[in-house]
Amino acid sequence: MAVRKFYDDGRTVSFSCLKFRQQLNAYRERCGEKKDRVKVDTLCRLIAQNANVSTEAVKNWYKGKNGVSDFAIVKSIAEVLNIDYNELLVEETVENHVVDQFDVSSTLGEEKDLVKQVFGLLNDFIYLFMGDDCRALHLYANPYAEMNKYIFNLYHFVDSIALSISEDTYSNLRKTITELYYILECTRPGVNVPEEWLEVNNYLGSPEFEMIYEYENNWQDLIEDYVEDDDAADNCFHMLFEDMPELITKADVLREVNGKETTRIKVLLDERYDALPPSGSLVVREFANTLIKIMKKRFSKVLEG
Repeated sequence: MAVRKFYDDGRTVSFSCLKFRQQLNAYRERCGEKKDRVKVDTLCRLIAQNANVSTEAVKNWYKGKNGVSDFAIVKSIAEVLNIDYNELLVEETVENHVVDQFDVSSTLGEEKDLVKQVFGLLNDFIYLFMGDDCRALHLYANPYAEMNKYIFNLYHFVDSIALSISEDTYSNLRKTITELYYILECTRPGVNVPEEWLEVNNYLGSPEFEMIYEYENNWQDLIEDYVEDDDAADNCFHMLFEDMPELITKADVLREVNGKETTRIKVLLDERYDALPPSGSLVVREFANTLIKIMKKRFSKVLEG
């Protein structure tokens, strides 16, 4: 989707999802201690009411999807956040764009190497565009438009190497691109993730993953609202504990020393909150891990050749 441009005081400007996200988070910081801060969902509802739009639309702006359709909405947002509306705008100069990583002239090489090259681009796509605090949000005024460019370039690249790979490989590469794009548009991962992805990683369809997906980058709210027992907490953060099983031992020792009747993850949060990775990064890693399994399954013969 193209960036919607506005004309204000002799300037050509557009709404910046990145600046909106930064200003919304700054507003929350100004509320004081973490326990006193307004939740993102609550603030999105307030903005939606003031701007006369849906809460889902505001959440999409926060995630870098789409943009405001009317300049008056920009001023309504600024009113709620108590800032100058210019803090939400970017002046149009040089168009921001995805770095050209797709050399369509480089179509030579063994089929296995070409499949690995596409895998690298798909993996980069996950780490660039997936998650509520994805890298693209910090790079582009309109990450959603850049995501569509990236997908278009992926299809272009696969079409360009079509004569160097088998028909099955070509079809499966296109299928994987389409599925990954569809996954990124998910609102409920357990429902929208393709069946084959769930087969290779059934955790994607679990209630705990839905919790992580909904509460990306907000450990405290997730723990306080939903996770009340060790089994649920451990399932929510299973990749964290799989990578560092010593964290479970450390948490149990802390509970014994402090006599706290609370979950392992809550003890770790209280002890070293800043040392834990953002919960949203677990969503990205989970999908990246699943992509590896999908690629190995679909291209096993090619990769072994």
